[in-house]
Amino acid sequence: VIVKKEMEIHTTSSRHFYIETITFFLFLFGCLYIQNYTFKLSGTFYPQVYEPSTIHGYVLRVPNDTVSEKKISEFHKAWKNSWPSFQISEIPSGVKKVFGHGRVQGFINALEQAITDQVDIAVILEDNALPFEDTVFPRDFEIVNSQWPTKSFMLLIGAKNIVAQSPMNLAQLHTRSAIPINHASGGHAWAIRKYHMKRLYYFLSDLLEKNPYSPLFPDISWFDFSADFPFYIASPLLVDTSSPSSSSDNSYVSDTDHLVGGNKWWRLPYQNLNYTNIILEFLLIFAFFAGVLLLVARFFTL
Repeated sequence: VIVKKEMEIHTTSSRHFYIETITFFLFLFGCLYIQNYTFKLSGTFYPQVYEPSTIHGYVLRVPNDTVSEKKISEFHKAWKNSWPSFQISEIPSGVKKVFGHGRVQGFINALEQAITDQVDIAVILEDNALPFEDTVFPRDFEIVNSQWPTKSFMLLIGAKNIVAQSPMNLAQLHTRSAIPINHASGGHAWAIRKYHMKRLYYFLSDLLEKNPYSPLFPDISWFDFSADFPFYIASPLLVDTSSPSSSSDNSYVSDTDHLVGGNKWWRLPYQNLNYTNIILEFLLIFAFFAGVLLLVARFFTL
């Protein structure tokens, strides 16, 4: 009987030991997650020193087009209010004989001017590209720029149909950051560094020359470079679009195809987001509260 009771006591003690050990680690992992998440949200996660660079904007404008003139007026007003010091030059786009050709010619003209101006970063915009109201320029652009790798081919500051390259976590999604992507569409707002301007200039020129009668989709075609040079997006997005640009052929696309609708791109339809890290984070949060409950239960059973 004594041996049996001792075995029961030993079994109970072992069970309590395992429960307390599991509780401790659950609580520890939960605390580490919350500390890490809070640190990322605090703002100290971002580098405080930015590499100085000359940034210049270029907006496509269809010559002698009343629709484009109206859009350009609204465009300049919005950007002047949002980023007063941002210099933007108007660039003529081509005539829309075949879908996408005027747009591609406009991008070529903008890149040629940026190369001539010798700017470090060219921000190419269409006349429908408007800053989100909750974006704070130039601060938010500088934060994203500080995380945008030099080797990256392009930074999309406005986009849709985004396919993230790697699993995201909650902190990445809700703080200003540059995120690598596999694919996206929408060329209404993007930035490119001087190292890649000529490469894209020749690529688009060749695309236009070899496809004189075929529709062109430059925002799809330039991902041919993604095998050698990564593409990034600003997350949350910095620039919205409310309607087709003047350089687009509206017969090929509907208004809803162009709508972004919100800078939190992962909440929009047709976005491809890898939820692995988010699921793991919810499990860690659950583990934290489970650890707290076990500790409280253990306290009252003492």
